[in-house]
Amino acid sequence: MCYCFLGAGLTELKILNSGCQVDVSPAKAYRGADEKDLKKGSNLSTTIDALAAENLKPRSHSVNYVSSDYESLDYDHYESELTVREEKLNGYKTVVATNVIRWLIYFSIAICTAAVGIFIDTIIEYLCNWKFQSIRNCIDVKHSTIECLIIWILFTVIPTIIGCCVVLFMEPSAAGSGIPFVISYLNGVRIPRMTAVRCLLVKVISVVCVCASGLGGGKEGPLIHIGAMVGGSVVEAWWKSFRNGPGRKIIGPLQNDQERRDMMAAGAAAGLSAAFGSPVGGTLMSLEEGTSFWSSSLMWKVFFCAAVAFPTYNAGKNILFTNHTNPSESVHGKSIYFFGKFNENTIYFSYSEFPIFIIFGIFGGVLGALFVNINYRLSIFRLKHIISNRKKLLESVFVAVFVAIVNLTTMILLNNCQKKLEISSFNVVQMFCPAGSYNEISSFWLHTQEENIRSLFHYPIEAYSIFSLLVYCVTYFILTELTVGLNMSAGLFLPSLLIGAAWGRIASKVIHYYSPGIIGNDPGKYALLGAAAQLGGIVRATISLTVVFIEATGNVQFLLPLMITLFTAKWTGDFFTDVQMEKKNSWCLQTYNVVHLDEV
Repeated sequence: MCYCFLGAGLTELKILNSGCQVDVSPAKAYRGADEKDLKKGSNLSTTIDALAAENLKPRSHSVNYVSSDYESLDYDHYESELTVREEKLNGYKTVVATNVIRWLIYFSIAICTAAVGIFIDTIIEYLCNWKFQSIRNCIDVKHSTIECLIIWILFTVIPTIIGCCVVLFMEPSAAGSGIPFVISYLNGVRIPRMTAVRCLLVKVISVVCVCASGLGGGKEGPLIHIGAMVGGSVVEAWWKSFRNGPGRKIIGPLQNDQERRDMMAAGAAAGLSAAFGSPVGGTLMSLEEGTSFWSSSLMWKVFFCAAVAFPTYNAGKNILFTNHTNPSESVHGKSIYFFGKFNENTIYFSYSEFPIFIIFGIFGGVLGALFVNINYRLSIFRLKHIISNRKKLLESVFVAVFVAIVNLTTMILLNNCQKKLEISSFNVVQMFCPAGSYNEISSFWLHTQEENIRSLFHYPIEAYSIFSLLVYCVTYFILTELTVGLNMSAGLFLPSLLIGAAWGRIASKVIHYYSPGIIGNDPGKYALLGAAAQLGGIVRATISLTVVFIEATGNVQFLLPLMITLFTAKWTGDFFTDVQMEKKNSWCLQTYNVVHLDEV
């Protein structure tokens, strides 16, 4: 047990559950100091001197190391006489102009975030279609398994090398989803280079490479970080445009930590809104999991930004794909709802199903806790043994080769043939199946993640067999565990949804076998609940995720089952493990116990 002083001005002593290093400097941790030493009456300065005398060198690859480059942000609003006098001298028109510029900046953040999201989606769609055409040509035309394996490995390894190298050698802070960085910044920790333009560019390149290569990572989490970076970059661009002219007085009041924090919170909400088509959910996510400095005026700004980003993103995609419709997308993929439109018959439920909803939440919470625990152990292993850039690059290449081999092997060994359906005839290969059929599991590996989630929600119950769903669920769980933590930009949202939708669909087939009257021939209801339980068990969010699922499905009637499932998943997951937010040495401090100084 040891202590960590966290920044000047704080009156609380944080007790970490593992060794750390202590210093009075902001956000720097030191190893040492036992709890008994302070209780015996030794004063604070003596303890600090004793700790400094140990001369323990901080290790950047230690899980308890927090970089001394992190600083505290100043979110206080100053109301001094000088400030009031300056506002009076500038006049009422300057104040109005500053407010107008502020709202224009929020509008610019929403447009830019949506544009970046459209660009990412377009590149991913193009690369995935190119990959599918090449693989189908080898399997169904040339009938060459060896050539197919080589091409598959190339389409997986080359994007992985590009995505990993740009992060390792250009901007290491772009690794991961970036959500812990956003949460830390919105709660008062300044992280170096978090809003740099280079970090934004590297993040976009890396996330495109991850999704195009078929690794177990999504783009939704990085889009939240990208939105926050856009928020910081846009306000900086406005400042550079006006600082040397008469507009300096107008833009000057917007150059402080509080305004930048608000704009980054709005950008993060806009990123989630563009990713899932959920402006209200994005606003609530920014409130629930992001900033702890919240006000009604900030809520309106964040919601405005998220509300503009969603239609802009949809309109841009519709314009781009009007003349070039993606053939791999089903009718649900062309819906304005991210998960596709659920009809009233699909999501009908009775109160007798409440125990099933609770069981789903418990199972999702257990799987989420298992995922977090394994991910934590893998992170510790990587911190200890995979330190150099060469090892990090080799690890990424190894995972990419493993993914390609596993994908093709499952298609060969599990040659489950499924009769072609009108809605599922794209991006599949016939392989060893007879004419008019396709390899069932190929639809998982050759579709985009978005189309996979919509197919699991909307395809009829006979579209997938239990065995194929089970293999896909277990395999994708392992692939996601390996991908998360690589030095690339990869998120957890969509992979978690896919894993949960797969086992939720398995449960729906079992329930249909024993009680066909509950779900009929549409398993979408339980696939949706499985996805919600799995995601809730990992990220441990409740209110915002409920709204995201409601907006992404376009139907509010399923609110109660989603609430029951998500709350049960969170409570179950919290019972086993804490949510793992300490990524890239950015600590989520509120998860630790707090002891006040007067109690010591």
